[in-house]
Amino acid sequence: MAAFNLFVAFSGVIFAFFVLGIHNYLTAHEENSCEMTYMFEYPQYVKIALSENDTKEYPKYGLYAYGEGQYTEKLRNMQFNGIPVLFVPGNSGSYKQVRSLASVALRKARDSRSPFHFNFFTADLNEEHSALFGGVLSEQTRFISICINRILSLYAKNRNVPQSVLLFGHSMGGMVAKGVFLEPTFVPGSVNTVLTLATPHASPVMMLDPYVASYYQKVNTFWEVGDSNRLLVSVGGGHRDLLVRSGLTLQGNISTLSTAVPAVWVSADHLCILWCKQLVLSLARALFDSVDSKTKLLSNDPQIMYEAFSYHLLNRNFGKRVVSAFYPSNADFDKEGEWREYLRRQFTVKETHLKKPVYIMVRIVPNDLKHEFVSIEAIGIERRDWVYGCNADLVYKHVRMCETGMNLSNFTKFVPSLMKRRKSVTFNLHSLKKQGFSHVVVRVPPSSNEVVLNIDVFSRQERILQVNSLPSIYSRSPVDVVEVTSVGALYYQLQLPTLEKAWHAANLVFEANCAAQNHHAVATLATDWSTEDSHAFVTSSVSQSLPLKLHLLRPNGIEKTEIAHVTLQLDPACTYNIKIEPSPAMILGQLVRFYAPQLPAYLVAVLLLALRAQLNGVAEGQTCIAFHSAIASGSKPYFLMPILKIAVHILRLGPVAKIFPSSDWILLYSQGLDMFFLPLILYCVASFAAYVFGLAIWIAVVVWGTTANKILVRFISRSIFGGFRWSEWVLGTFAKLPWAVAFLLVALAYATCGALALAAGLCFYFLLVVKMYEEYLEELLKVPLRLIKGQRTEIWGRSETFLSELHFHCTGLLLWAVTTGLHAPCALAWARAFPFETRLSPDPSLAAALALCVCAPVLWQRQMPRQYLKHGQEMSGILFGVAALGLIFAPVSLYRLSPFLVAAFMMVCLQQLMAKQILPIPEPSAPAATAAIMEKAETEEEPPADKEKQS
Repeated sequence: MAAFNLFVAFSGVIFAFFVLGIHNYLTAHEENSCEMTYMFEYPQYVKIALSENDTKEYPKYGLYAYGEGQYTEKLRNMQFNGIPVLFVPGNSGSYKQVRSLASVALRKARDSRSPFHFNFFTADLNEEHSALFGGVLSEQTRFISICINRILSLYAKNRNVPQSVLLFGHSMGGMVAKGVFLEPTFVPGSVNTVLTLATPHASPVMMLDPYVASYYQKVNTFWEVGDSNRLLVSVGGGHRDLLVRSGLTLQGNISTLSTAVPAVWVSADHLCILWCKQLVLSLARALFDSVDSKTKLLSNDPQIMYEAFSYHLLNRNFGKRVVSAFYPSNADFDKEGEWREYLRRQFTVKETHLKKPVYIMVRIVPNDLKHEFVSIEAIGIERRDWVYGCNADLVYKHVRMCETGMNLSNFTKFVPSLMKRRKSVTFNLHSLKKQGFSHVVVRVPPSSNEVVLNIDVFSRQERILQVNSLPSIYSRSPVDVVEVTSVGALYYQLQLPTLEKAWHAANLVFEANCAAQNHHAVATLATDWSTEDSHAFVTSSVSQSLPLKLHLLRPNGIEKTEIAHVTLQLDPACTYNIKIEPSPAMILGQLVRFYAPQLPAYLVAVLLLALRAQLNGVAEGQTCIAFHSAIASGSKPYFLMPILKIAVHILRLGPVAKIFPSSDWILLYSQGLDMFFLPLILYCVASFAAYVFGLAIWIAVVVWGTTANKILVRFISRSIFGGFRWSEWVLGTFAKLPWAVAFLLVALAYATCGALALAAGLCFYFLLVVKMYEEYLEELLKVPLRLIKGQRTEIWGRSETFLSELHFHCTGLLLWAVTTGLHAPCALAWARAFPFETRLSPDPSLAAALALCVCAPVLWQRQMPRQYLKHGQEMSGILFGVAALGLIFAPVSLYRLSPFLVAAFMMVCLQQLMAKQILPIPEPSAPAATAAIMEKAETEEEPPADKEKQS
């Protein structure tokens, strides 16, 4: 028992850490946030009529067009002469969520007097919970395909008839938009571009039913086959999105997070991403740059579409139009300009009110490691072309200069900034020397504004540092990376080859030692395998630390040279101390982010093993132990975890994998989520969670059933007056006739949905347990009367029987509650569709509901569980096997848990109903045995004389 208590205590500690991780997951986000998109005119939504057949087939869906002001009148008259865009809302999303991007696009077309504009259409999908219930995905996809055909028909009489519609999907709406391509009614070429925001492309957040699993498998298989005629653009929200892990969004031709989009650089939550002003402006600019200037429609060239979105979402380095980023290859320099060459490796140039151009020359010194790289930061230079490589072979007026140069401005990158606009470039000088250049030249044009140039020449060994290990969860002291940065240093890069797993997390802290008032530094975490940049700033008024944690884990099979790295753009006027501090809370938050969806499988396993421990004791003639004792004695991980690991390894073998269904652990391994101690950690968390749920059940039962007045009144009324109340009579009648309740539940399941029947059965089961608890208390109140009457043997026997039944049914109630919770999304989907149809179709919860309703008449018997039943060992093995199978095949595919739970219910009920009792042979009682021995002894010791007298 001491070992059991130690396991419980250890589980409690792990559970406390898990709760701390949940707190970090919910609260630890970047300090920089989105600005809200404001609309200056009241939005209008004009309903678009569909055909009569489509209206009858999809009565709960609708199609609308977005309008503002006078533009709305044209829409009501069905006058559409713009470029069609169709918005597809996601899980529980409203069709009105299109308004931010639609409003910005309309105002941009009006304010810029553009010769074209966009018509934004939006689909009303009844705000269905498509992420929780996959049964609506196919229906939504068919409706979107109909909407596309209907939208294109509105332009049939136009001079320039659009041939395609751009699909804009949010959340699960992005998956629906991708699924349109598989519809039989889909016309090839009617959609060429799909833009998605916060869409989980890789896999669903939680796989709660087989329909969402099959939909994902079908759609992703289709999109894995590349097609040059279609474009998929995906933008995730970053760490602020608590509903969709951003690593699931990083798929497509162009995939990024809002934190990595130039001029956005902020994280957005799941809904904020639709109205984040910085991101909405970038998307609107990309849409306008995708239009063919001749046809005034979306370009039919996929490369033009790709370049437009790629520039605004990934590579923007100058203006707000993609055409402004085409750099001429060569340039001629002004001989009359001012040419300067500095001999120092780090220097800053500040100029104001320049009358003529100034050329800053950085010499390339061959074979000098101290002159291996150069980093240049420009503040206030608004020209597109500003940095060049040249050969200084001209001497004019005793000044060495370049006559022409090769334009290197296309390597420019915007620097995330909280003050002023900054841009920078970093070159390998030795590589430029091999191309024949002698200098790097920065051209500062004439300007009345202040211009600042920070130039830093350095060596790889000095500034590109490799951090071979991060602080672990047990570390207390930070890792000092750079005690003090070099004076005048602008650029540092920290390579993090060990940052590749979910539990790798820490805080990068860079503290400034600076006398300047307006200093500015930024640190950016990036990876070579995805676009998921995150940033932290240190200024005179802001001091942030950079979270070192990943959205998308390092994929298996990529080159080891692809690593995560941190780039620091520092202020040359300051020095910095750079260190990496351990963050146990962040590590726990990452574990919650990546692994929390797997907890239901481990919770089911713990509950099944607790039930197994209870039935093992009952089979030996003991009373059913309490639920918490059953967890301590029966839910030991020492046997289950090794079996789980061995089984998972065997199922990975080729011949075995062809026989059995795919294990979820293969999916976890492919995503880099397999961790050696992961099952043990989750099992401990689930064990203590089961403790908490069990305690909650007992509290609910006690609060409901132990009101002193209620117990006394019922006791007096039954014992003295024999009165009753109608509600108690009905409940008592149904408790004695559970088959009648089961029949009603079956009818309810067929008439509505299985989840509703499970919920009703759960309520009845709870009331039944409450009634049993009240009767147990009443039995305790009768103890004094029985003591007076001398019925001592019946006092504790009856009480223990009542308590044994109560323990068993509390465990059964918890298992029923978990089954109901797994199918709760079906009840939500039924409630959402109830105004249009009374029965849910398809209904993945129906089979489970019918199975449990069949088991209910046996399960709800008051005499459960029976003692000394045959096949006790077989039942113990079955429950253990079901728990293990659930952990092998259902940690990700949660919809597989329900069949395992139903199988456990059915096997237990079959044993309790059909198995024979094998009563042990009773041993003679102590008094009888003693009397027999004494009588035998007296007979043997009787003297002969006495025997003769008797004869």
